[in-house]
Amino acid sequence: MVQNYLDMLRVLGKQYNAKSLEKLDVSPNDKVKVDEFFARNFHDKPVIGLTPGVAESSKNRMWFEDRFAELADRLIDVSGCDVIIIDHKDNKEIVEKIISLMKREAINAMGIFSLKETFYLISKCNIFISNDTGPMHIAAAQGCRTIGLFGPNTPVLWAPYGEGNISIYKTVLQPAIQNDKGIFKDGDRNGYMGPITVDDVFEAVEKCLS
Repeated sequence: MVQNYLDMLRVLGKQYNAKSLEKLDVSPNDKVKVDEFFARNFHDKPVIGLTPGVAESSKNRMWFEDRFAELADRLIDVSGCDVIIIDHKDNKEIVEKIISLMKREAINAMGIFSLKETFYLISKCNIFISNDTGPMHIAAAQGCRTIGLFGPNTPVLWAPYGEGNISIYKTVLQPAIQNDKGIFKDGDRNGYMGPITVDDVFEAVEKCLS
């Protein structure tokens, strides 16, 4: 989509390109609470951020809670990382289910921070893993290595933009989301997100860490 918008300039003879998104501005005041939070909870390990929920439209783009839990445990045990869950309070049940399924402990930052504080919080993660939703694009804009999980929407137009970011897309079903037409079909979550395994995402994280 970045390149699509830039094409509107190119037809006017403006040869401009952008290899990354513009970083979202955060004031020094927005950073204080987040820095204190990080100092209390994280030390020398890589920090992996997770956004497991999505907005109400097209819940079929949400990867499975048990797989997020298994992934988080593996990242802690095998990769030696810390895990933080960053999500909206509307997804409380999803986040709490993931935490209940985990054998290890993740830091739950759901609903703690303002929007701009969340921009900065995400920027402090080494890697960010998200369904196809807003925080995925925020992470890409903030320069965080981002792994996007796709199913009903393809990453062709909506991948996390920027070099080094990864999109995982394995469904064989036809896309159910057409953003430009406002079409958001729900259903068949397993058919869209089921093909993405914990191994797929874990291997993508290992690639980013290396």
